[in-house]
Amino acid sequence: MEMICPVCGCKSPALKLSDISCNQCGFAYAYMNYFSGDISLSLWKTKIEKMREKLRMDKMSLFSQKNLFFLSGDQVAYYAPDEKKLLIFASDGSVEEKKNVIQYSRSERNSAILFSSGKIKAQGDNNYGQCNVQGTASVSFLLCAPNCIYVVGEDGRIAISGAVLDPQIKTWTDITALACGSFHVLGLTKDKRVKIAGEMIEQSVVDQVAGWKDVRAICASTDCSIALFEDGTVSFAGRKNDPRSDVENWKDIVSVKADSSYAVGLTREGDVKLAGTCKPFLDMNRSSAANWKDVIAITCSRSSIAAIFADGSLKIVGNFSGDIDTICKQWKDKVKI
Repeated sequence: MEMICPVCGCKSPALKLSDISCNQCGFAYAYMNYFSGDISLSLWKTKIEKMREKLRMDKMSLFSQKNLFFLSGDQVAYYAPDEKKLLIFASDGSVEEKKNVIQYSRSERNSAILFSSGKIKAQGDNNYGQCNVQGTASVSFLLCAPNCIYVVGEDGRIAISGAVLDPQIKTWTDITALACGSFHVLGLTKDKRVKIAGEMIEQSVVDQVAGWKDVRAICASTDCSIALFEDGTVSFAGRKNDPRSDVENWKDIVSVKADSSYAVGLTREGDVKLAGTCKPFLDMNRSSAANWKDVIAITCSRSSIAAIFADGSLKIVGNFSGDIDTICKQWKDKVKI
């Protein structure tokens, strides 16, 4: 008879007397300590709920701190940091597995993998020479942009393969992460401030971004820039009257992403927030993401939104050209979170 953990759902063979906790999440079974009456049973159920909440928050924290979940035009990718394994799910039901991976990045035109050896393998459009990217063992961050690939070293300096959007990006130092729109790039610095460079950026946007501090994470899409602060609030910089600026009313946010029409936020409670508007024929059901609950991770492509739920399941909405049912089935079989 199998034992199913009441917290994480992990299945294990029948318990022996020496088995007092779940092998996956560590929850202590210890039936003899709790099952002596209604009060003890109530205590045990309370401990289960607290442990479930801790497990959910731990998973959410992992996804919000690292790039582990990716969505492109017709594929979904997941990076398991403990195993250093990358899984790429395609619409034909195939699952590509890469081992000894440190980082992965994908844009609509390119993908790039950083391996433990320091080698970077890039694929896709090479019209600007972006696939000729060179890696080293000291790479700390990797980002595929529309016509180039950015590589950030441990010293915080940036190397660019492909089209250089703005030469001043090469002069940046102390960078820990990057985000890019169609015509601009954001850089998050070690002191939690943000730099911006690119084309067609209004001075008011430059000034606003320069004033951001205590920034936890950044994201960008097309013509907008978004910062998530350490206190869980969010700021928007972009066109005046852009409905995505409603993010500035959000609180208790742990992760934020953006696509061409929406900013997508994930709260500590696992709820999804949307800011933005879209005509129904372009929305492709993206607005339904605002009803999602019990979510631990979110991501976006140009016009799609995807989420991972606390039970490990995957959901995708929007203008996604891949076969959603096929990918979700393979995800269920291959991904254990």
